[in-house]
Amino acid sequence: MRRSGFITRIDASGAGMLQGSGRPTLTPTLSLEGRGSYEASSGIERGILSLVLCAATVGLLSCGIACQVNMPGSEPPPNGDGTVTFSGDVQPLLSAVCAGCHSPGGAAMLAGIPMDLRSATAYDDVVNQPSVQDPTWTLVVPGDAESSLLFLKVSMDDPPIGDRMPRFAPPLSAAQIEAIRDWIDQGALDD
Repeated sequence: MRRSGFITRIDASGAGMLQGSGRPTLTPTLSLEGRGSYEASSGIERGILSLVLCAATVGLLSCGIACQVNMPGSEPPPNGDGTVTFSGDVQPLLSAVCAGCHSPGGAAMLAGIPMDLRSATAYDDVVNQPSVQDPTWTLVVPGDAESSLLFLKVSMDDPPIGDRMPRFAPPLSAAQIEAIRDWIDQGALDD
C-alpha cells in the first residue's frame, strides 16, 4: 500500500520519492523523458487522478497553442538589417513558449533540468552552459547554431538528446527557429 506524503527528493533518474503520513494516496514518479507512473489505492483516487491529469494536459496544450498566436519571433526582425537581438527577439520567445516548463516549479525543473528561461536568468542559463542530460553538449555555442543543443531541440524532430521542444505545444514556426539560429550564429550576444 502506498502512503500519502510529499516529494522529499527527485533522484538523478528523475524518480520522485514520497514519504508517508499513513494514509493511502497516489504515488507519482517522474523521469527525464517526461513519462510518469502513478498508483492509486482506491477507485476514488483513480478517478481524481484521471481528472487531474486530463485538466493538466488540456491546460498545457491550451497554453502552448495560445502562445503560438502573434508571438514574438513569428515575423522577421523588425530592424530590417537582419540582426537578431536577444532582448527583442529571442527572450520574448523563450518567455512565451519555454518558461512555463523551464522555470521554478515547471515540469522541466521537477524532472531535474534546472534551466530557468524567465527573462532575468535565461541568457546566463543557456549560453556556454552544458546540458544536464548530456554534459558533452552545450546549450548555446555562440557563433555555431548547429552545435547548440537548444537550436537542435527546437529545429529537429529527433534531436540528439531528449525530445523536440516545446514538448507540450506545437513546434516553433520557421521564422521563430530562424530567429534563434540567426541569434546564435551572430554570436549569441546579450543585448
